[in-house]
Amino acid sequence: MNNVDPRELRATARAVIRTLWAVPNSKYSDLRIAVIGGLARIHHLPGRATHDANFVVETSEMAIPPNIQQDLIDHCRPNYGHFSYDRTLFYHHYITPQGVEGRCRVDFFPSACGPYLPAAALRVRDISTCSIPYISREDLIFFKIYAYVTRHRRDKEEVDAVDARDLLAMNPAPLTLTKDQRKVVREGLEAVMSHFQNLPQSWWTQRLGLP
Repeated sequence: MNNVDPRELRATARAVIRTLWAVPNSKYSDLRIAVIGGLARIHHLPGRATHDANFVVETSEMAIPPNIQQDLIDHCRPNYGHFSYDRTLFYHHYITPQGVEGRCRVDFFPSACGPYLPAAALRVRDISTCSIPYISREDLIFFKIYAYVTRHRRDKEEVDAVDARDLLAMNPAPLTLTKDQRKVVREGLEAVMSHFQNLPQSWWTQRLGLP
């Protein structure tokens, strides 16, 4: 699929949040949500292209809230574009500044299937109109490490490993890891390090604040 302009990716993220906010009876008002994946990476470290907007949503189950995609289809206002299914995939449709229709894939990931719920995840009702709740750069590093060892897709592994390295390289000082982050490191760092034969182990451990 073709990559999407970052401005349209951000517009898609806002359309999702505003539509969830507008669903009747405050159905999703207490749902915690944050932007992860490629769009978050572009936010913290511009320069990589992507074609989708990924969200982590707070769940206790291994599945996203039932009907969330159908509610987006049913309640999206025309000025936000519209949502649709294409077989098993879910898309936001929009009109570009050039008057051409484009589409951006939208994916939701239940927090129960990830390493942890990031602190940046906010209740839908607490997200201001123009803001986007991006996962922090530090948390994104650990989500990328986790994704590297769980996705089992060679093309995605390359992206996740490079993103983890590049985001970690931005840190001016060693990180102080939480319990959840230490668990990710124990389970995935060795695999990610093996992807970069030219980087010594000390490069990673020093930046991660490890002994």
